[in-house]
This record gives sequence, C-alpha cells and structure tokens, in this order.
Amino acid sequence: MTALSAAKAINRHIIARDYTFTLASGQTVWKGALIAIKLGTGTVVEATGASDELVIGLAMESVNAASAAKPLAVEFPTPVNGIYFANGSSIAATNIGDICYVADDQTVALTPIAAGVSVAGRIWGVETVRGVLVEILRPTSQGGNLLASRTLPAHVSNDVIVTAALCIPDTIFDIATTAANSTVTLPATGVAEGTVVTFVADGTKNGHTVQYRDATGPVNLTAALTASKRHVVKAIYLNGLWFATADISP
Repeated sequence: MTALSAAKAINRHIIARDYTFTLASGQTVWKGALIAIKLGTGTVVEATGASDELVIGLAMESVNAASAAKPLAVEFPTPVNGIYFANGSSIAATNIGDICYVADDQTVALTPIAAGVSVAGRIWGVETVRGVLVEILRPTSQGGNLLASRTLPAHVSNDVIVTAALCIPDTIFDIATTAANSTVTLPATGVAEGTVVTFVADGTKNGHTVQYRDATGPVNLTAALTASKRHVVKAIYLNGLWFATADISP
C-alpha cells in the first residue's frame, strides 16, 4: 500500500466483552479457565505461564478440542478498541497476538520496514477484505500498555544475537537455557532512541555465566554474571549506544 492521498472511512471494531478464537488441537478447557494466545500460532490454549503465551481472558464455555481444533469464546476483562489497517506484509491469522509496525499512514507490517520504525499495536484479527485488526498501543514508558514478554533467539556459538526487530520498548526477555558461558549481544543500529528492554534469568536455565554486550565494538556492558544466580539486566539505547545495569541475587 501507499500513504493516503484523500480521506477514507475509519473501520473500527470493538471487542466489548467476548471474542471467538480457535482453541488449539489437543486442548481441553473448562468454563472460567484462564486463556492465552499461543504466540506464533494464532490459536489459544489454557494458560500455563509459558513465555510465548499472551494471557487475554477467561473461557466462556467448556470445550474439548482433544482431537481437533474448535472455536472458543473468550471473555475479555476490558474492551479492546481495534481499527482495521491495510495488510502490508502478508500478516496471517497465525500472527494474532503479535506486535505489528507502521508501514505508512494506513498500512501495518509484521516487521519494521526500516530502522527505528514505530510499533503500531497488537494484532487481533486478519481478514481478506477489511485487513488487519490492530489495537493501537503505546509503550508503558509513555503511559501506555505495550508490555511484552518475548523469547530470545537460540544461542549460536554460545552467543544470543538480539535483533533490532525484537527490541520493542519495554519488552522483557527470558534468558534461555545455556550450554556454556554465554554472551547476549544487543544490536548496533535500527533501534528507536530511548528504548528500554529488560533481561531476566531464573537461576536455573542460566547454569553458566552470561555477559551482555553492545555489538558496536563490541563493548561489554556487564561483567560475566554469576552462573546459577537469578539476575535482572536493564538495557537502554541512547545516542546510538547501549547502556546497562545488572542486579544479581545473593
């Protein structure tokens, strides 16, 4: 799509109380169960607390999808105000729950079209005619409600390379299981100025030291943090550089 050259109607959709999702095959849920979107699939599951789940509400009915996926009505605690935008990057139903980015003034994309592109919001629906249903979000640092928990890429040669696309403001990353002393490398470019991201390690999966660094250089941002200890690292991107503070449990 291209930017608007004339006025257009605003196509809104408000999820006032309930919305029907697809319950993943193999799932059985009871009415009142806490429900989450399994990110990357577009389907919902009984919430387990996994880092790739987005909790959305409560099951309004009991459904047995043990042998095949089935519809499930989910009750939302608060309304979701959505607006349909043009689909700029083959966004599919499997992307429901994911974050999308501004492509132009009427189009959204699944990944940033250029370095530092702003987040548009969260995807709640995808249709051929109306496009992508998006809840516009602002980062919590700006008084909004964009707070994401994301899984980091796999270790490659004991280094986790964090891409710019993953560095959404106020994202919390969970450190995956280490196989040896490891590093986490933050991107040199393509991140919005003022972005703050947080990394947490549970003291179990990080059975080896973890050190954080800026890809520019590279420059070490922390010491090698103690193995098998819980830690929190907050990283801030400013003036083209990363800065970080680390807290480690006793």
